[in-house]
Amino acid sequence: ISMLLCLLSSCKKEADNDFLPGFEQKLVISAFLSPSDRISFIQVTSNRPPYGLRDPYPSPGNISGWLSDGESEIQLHSTDSGFVFNRNEMQMTPGKSYYLRVLSDKGLKASAECSVPPNFSRAISADTSLKSDTWGNFYRVLTITISDNPDEEDYYRIFGNCTTYSHYYAVKVFKGALRFDKDVFKDSDAVDGNIHVEAMSEFLMLDHADSSFAKIYLLKTEKSYYLYHKSVFDYKNDDENPFTEPTPVYSNINGGLGIFTSYTVDSVIFRLK
Repeated sequence: ISMLLCLLSSCKKEADNDFLPGFEQKLVISAFLSPSDRISFIQVTSNRPPYGLRDPYPSPGNISGWLSDGESEIQLHSTDSGFVFNRNEMQMTPGKSYYLRVLSDKGLKASAECSVPPNFSRAISADTSLKSDTWGNFYRVLTITISDNPDEEDYYRIFGNCTTYSHYYAVKVFKGALRFDKDVFKDSDAVDGNIHVEAMSEFLMLDHADSSFAKIYLLKTEKSYYLYHKSVFDYKNDDENPFTEPTPVYSNINGGLGIFTSYTVDSVIFRLK
C-alpha cells in the first residue's frame, strides 16, 4: 500500500497551459438591413474563448454604436443584445452605402460597411410537375423560374410557403414552408438567361385539394450576404475528416467578427394547378 501511495503521489504535476492558444476578445456583429423593415436590429456579442474560461461568452462590455450614410450619422439605441433604430432616424435607401462603428468600454472596437442593392424587377414564373424517386414513388415539384440580367452581377435568396384549401378535410386550410433545393444563389447559375429553383412541400401533393397557392419571396442581396450564408452552409456540412482543412465562416467586420449586410425584397403569389 505504501509503495502504491508513493507511485500515485509522484503522478501529481501542475498542468502547463503554455501550449493552449491565446484568446483575443473581439466584438461579434450580426445585422441584415433592408429598406422594407420599419425597425432594424444590430446584434452585438463577443467571441468565445476555445479553452479555459468558465463563462463561454464573455461580456462585450458597455457598448455604443453609430450608423452613417456618408452624409449624416445617428447614435444607435442600446438593447440587451445590441442596437436598434427605425426608418425615421435613418432611411435605408437602395443603392446607398452605410457605415457602422461600435465601441466598448473594454477597449474593443469594430466597424463595417454595406451597400443596399438597387431596386430590381425580375420576371418570375412558376410551374408544377410530377417526378419519381428511385423507388418509383411520385412527388410534386414546384419550379420557380427567375429571369436574370446578364449585364449585372446579382445575388439572391429565396423562400416561401404553400397554402392549400380543401373542403374534404375537417381542417380546411393547410399551410407550410416550401423547401428549396437552393436558397442562396447567384446569377452565374442562370441557363439561357433564367435561373431555375425547385421547391417541395407535403401540401403540394394533398389529395382532394380545392386550390393551392404559393407565396414566393425573392431577395436581391449584397455579395457579402451570399458569401456569409454560403460559408455557414459549407461549415455545417463540412465532413468530420480530421485531415481536411476547416471551413471558415465569412466575415466583413473590421476589427471584429460577423456580418453587416443588406438586401431588398419582392414577393409574388402563384395559384397552383
